[in-house]
Amino acid sequence: MLPADVENANELVVQQLRSFCLVYEHRSYAAAAQKTGRSAPTLWEQVRSVEKRYGVVLFRRKGRRIEPTASAEVLYISLLPLLAGIDSTFEQIREFNTLGADTVTIVTGVRMMCEELGDPLAKFHKAMPKVRLRIVHGDDDTAVRMISEGTADLALTLERGAEQRDTPVSSERAYAIDYLAIFPMGHPLKKRKSLELAELIKYPIIVGHRGTSGRVLFEQALHRLDLLGKLQIAAETDNSAFTISCVRAGLGVGIVAGQAIESPLTYQLEKRSLSHSLGQAYVVFRRKKGRQATKVIRALMDLIRECGG
Repeated sequence: MLPADVENANELVVQQLRSFCLVYEHRSYAAAAQKTGRSAPTLWEQVRSVEKRYGVVLFRRKGRRIEPTASAEVLYISLLPLLAGIDSTFEQIREFNTLGADTVTIVTGVRMMCEELGDPLAKFHKAMPKVRLRIVHGDDDTAVRMISEGTADLALTLERGAEQRDTPVSSERAYAIDYLAIFPMGHPLKKRKSLELAELIKYPIIVGHRGTSGRVLFEQALHRLDLLGKLQIAAETDNSAFTISCVRAGLGVGIVAGQAIESPLTYQLEKRSLSHSLGQAYVVFRRKKGRQATKVIRALMDLIRECGG
């Protein structure tokens, strides 16, 4: 590091860096100002100070909007974990002095809550009875938003494809689950202990929306077997609980990622693993990049990983 770099770094203010990140995310000084309660000219001055310290242009005007430069993208990606790390120092000190957080907020889906999280959450409560759990239902977008905003400490979602470089949320694998076919107990497929896709698609299918990871894998597998043209989709859903409800209603056979175990959600429904055709799915922990896990959060993650695996 050059001496001038140290001098410029010493002149930077955390609030200026946060203002830059907000403007980057909103692509607008006015929208960022509404978020912070500060005026747009104030944010403009703070971004100009950051530009001065780094000696680069961070935004260019394009019509009525502003577009970040390549330098802005590099700086934003670098600052996300740094700012989250600064925020987490308060949690670390608070935990050190009070022996734990008062509340831990978790975002997850209905199926995970019903099938996998009950046991580890009960064990966590027994080990740390003074920590209140706040459990929020949410899809991937809700999880990312709440983690990014700092309104949730931990989210559990299905693993998606490669994350964008500038996402403020990190992913860490928690445990593996299977892709399953689910159908009523009186369904003709009950006679089959192992299901092939060629047998499965003789019946109407309930599957995730186009573009979801399970849907993509399912259609790719059918395409390889030259069976995609025979697929009859009865319904598309955006979560496993809806898919299972459609199965109960008699719409068809559901394709979900889950555990081949008895649970309240799938009571009196049949399950067959499709792992031999579709492989496995992974549940991941989603946390804010750079935010250091407290001992409380790490203990909860360890219990979830242990019970889920």
